[in-house]
Amino acid sequence: MKIYNYDPDTHELIDSADADPDPLTPGEFLIPAHATSVAPPVARAFEAAVFDPEAKRWGFVDVSYRFADNLLRIVARRLAEVGPLFDAYSDLAALGELNDDGLAYLQALRLYRVQLRMVQQQPGFPGQVTMPDPPEMRPVPVDPLRPAAGKGD
Repeated sequence: MKIYNYDPDTHELIDSADADPDPLTPGEFLIPAHATSVAPPVARAFEAAVFDPEAKRWGFVDVSYRFADNLLRIVARRLAEVGPLFDAYSDLAALGELNDDGLAYLQALRLYRVQLRMVQQQPGFPGQVTMPDPPEMRPVPVDPLRPAAGKGD
């Protein structure tokens, strides 16, 4: 017999397993705590099956926030990855130390950061979003005000 295990606090479906036979009663099966023999319905996207032990039936809860949280963590990580590079190019631009290629790259970094921050504004968020493509990663440019290693010694 198949049983369905659920979380003891949220009652959310965890998994299914085969029930152990009852050694004292032939033909019967043991159903442990926080499990049921009632099969859950198939959950749709952004739903989780939740068991009501008193009513002995399954229902659904919305779990879309989990996907949103994961997407926002990805956005934050990508912003953090590009942050030092953006800061370095921004500082160099403010000092007038970037050529046209460097300025174009700074604009690409700026656009990428704006697109990342707007992911949650997309109409399909969190189910259908398009993550922006990052610009090519370049090394952090050398600070023109700091002597390069080995020079001026």
